[in-house]
Amino acid sequence: WGLNQDGQLGRETERQSDSCPGLVGEAGRTLEHVDGVDCGFSFSACVTQFQQLFVWGSDKEGQLGFGRPPEAESTLIPRREDIICYPQHLIAITEAKAIACGDHHMLLLTSEEPK
Repeated sequence: WGLNQDGQLGRETERQSDSCPGLVGEAGRTLEHVDGVDCGFSFSACVTQFQQLFVWGSDKEGQLGFGRPPEAESTLIPRREDIICYPQHLIAITEAKAIACGDHHMLLLTSEEPK
């Protein structure tokens, strides 16, 4: 619960904030088997028991890990596509162990071997 103007609650709310606890995810497709969760300033992330990483909320600074096209770096105007309202699985990340989120960044502990 709390502010949700950037989708950081991971679910739809009627207003930009919500004072009631609720499930994270879309109707009929909520997160399960969550082993760890953390939140930044306007985004959230979790690691599941299956070592998957899910992220949602603001990606205005690239903190969700989707990558950004070079032209996006030069714009000062926030774009709506920088908002991820529901948890998205980052399939490129495997063997996720733990996460830690700062205001506008995320750290991930993984058991993957360096490439």
